[in-house]
Amino acid sequence: MIIKEALDIIKNAEGLKLKAYKDPAGIWTIGYGHIRNVKQGDVCTEEQADKWLREDIGEAVRAVDVLVNVPLTQQQYGALVSFTFNLGYGTLKNSSLLTALNKFDYKTASEKFLLYNKAGGKVLPGLVLRRKAERELFDTDPNEYTLIQYATSAKNVRDIESVKRLQEFLKSNGTYTGKIDGIPGRMTSDAMERTFGFRLKGE
Repeated sequence: MIIKEALDIIKNAEGLKLKAYKDPAGIWTIGYGHIRNVKQGDVCTEEQADKWLREDIGEAVRAVDVLVNVPLTQQQYGALVSFTFNLGYGTLKNSSLLTALNKFDYKTASEKFLLYNKAGGKVLPGLVLRRKAERELFDTDPNEYTLIQYATSAKNVRDIESVKRLQEFLKSNGTYTGKIDGIPGRMTSDAMERTFGFRLKGE
């Protein structure tokens, strides 16, 4: 499910056109950037444009589902769907944003949104605003507890830096007394169980 805030970013960026027009690439387009089976003279209602948008978003949703290997908040998920809807599967797959995100580095992933603001090698004001909005949505709840709760909900964190972050947090709330060494051993799992209600697998 895509939250309203993500849909609003897409709608504001794409703009609503109820009559078919040619986009900058010469492709007949209508609604919120819908291009499938569109021809000159086509018209639509706002309701039809909404329906097409939700259908078109499906490809971006599938891309995020396939390529992202870490847990996401609804806000993070929505921001990534908007990003991918605009830039495509290939851009997300090869992006430094995805590389950072799949290492549980949510902070760096957030920063990377702002790099994708060009078309044809030129910075476009519309893309600058869109990336800023997506990043703000991605960061809606930057609370460290929330991020760690999502990052560890898969129960199998093994990245050393992520485990260190987890241990630092657990030590700060008094549930972990061991070393900050990035090794997800029994003491880390005991503290996780007290805090989150589950243990790391294979500890």
